[in-house]
Amino acid sequence: MNYITYDEGVKLTLNWNYEKLLCVAFVEDNCDACDSFFELVCPELEEMGIEVRCIDLRKNTIPFPPIATPTTYWYLKKDSPPMQKKGIPPNKMILIDQVKKMKQVFKGELDVEEAFM
Repeated sequence: MNYITYDEGVKLTLNWNYEKLLCVAFVEDNCDACDSFFELVCPELEEMGIEVRCIDLRKNTIPFPPIATPTTYWYLKKDSPPMQKKGIPPNKMILIDQVKKMKQVFKGELDVEEAFM
């Protein structure tokens, strides 16, 4: 797992080149959903060519921390804010379907509204 500090995350996202899809996850220790994200989701995301970085909320001072963990931010397009997802879906296949749609948005094959509205 690629852990980064909050400051590294800010620099990374502000300077992201959008050559790959980026997922930044806010996580905590002793979080069952976070453990599931690490064990079940991250390996598949990395196999799909998605860059995944994690920020541990207990090891970083964050001015506006997310309410729930894991919370993921998906950097799909340079000219739009990241897509935010809280928690993980109850079914891994739902998540994989969402990620496939995100990749289509990233590649310009769909816009966000078509994919998620």
